[in-house]
Amino acid sequence: MLIRQSLNFAAHFAAGIAIGALAVAAWKGWRGEAQPVPVELRRTKESPGKTPREES
Repeated sequence: MLIRQSLNFAAHFAAGIAIGALAVAAWKGWRGEAQPVPVELRRTKESPGKTPREES
């Protein structure tokens, strides 16, 4: 009985960790953090002007 409860706990714990990792990955993808910023939107010392998003 103790072994069965331990295996059940371990399986549910691992599933919870996996769901949490997927949720974090989905959140980052939804917010756009998973993709790098396009070069034309980056600020550099050579182009300190406003980005197209800031101009509108």
